[in-house]
Amino acid sequence: MNHEFTAGGIPCDSVSAQDALAVMHNPMQFELLGRVDDILNIGGIKVSAGRLEDRVMEDARIADAGVAYVVDDRGRGAVVLALVPPEGIDIGPLTQEAVKRMALGATPVQVVAVPAIPRTETGKVRRNALSDTVHQSLKASVTTNA
Repeated sequence: MNHEFTAGGIPCDSVSAQDALAVMHNPMQFELLGRVDDILNIGGIKVSAGRLEDRVMEDARIADAGVAYVVDDRGRGAVVLALVPPEGIDIGPLTQEAVKRMALGATPVQVVAVPAIPRTETGKVRRNALSDTVHQSLKASVTTNA
């Protein structure tokens, strides 16, 4: 690998950062957080939804997972974890462990079961479609519980 120093002094090898979000730790070091549409702003802290999903998917009992930030009719936002449980498995026991794996501390996380996580042909989560799916699931559960 042939690294050349750029004018800023950072070694690079054809790094492309289109639509990416990065945090500068110092003039010589940055951390690439991910695609802009993959970043959640939770209490002013930028969190990669993909990283949260990866943590949740470490549990082999979960068939698929997606994280969305949804805003309800009153304008309140919430982090929602959409889980696709394997057939015949109750989602109840999985939820607490899945939320714990997300490691968001005191940030409340709602969990909903969904039949599938909407994905692109390349396997990336379709964030807008997931938000719509989650929003519909939450509305249905409020109607059912009313």
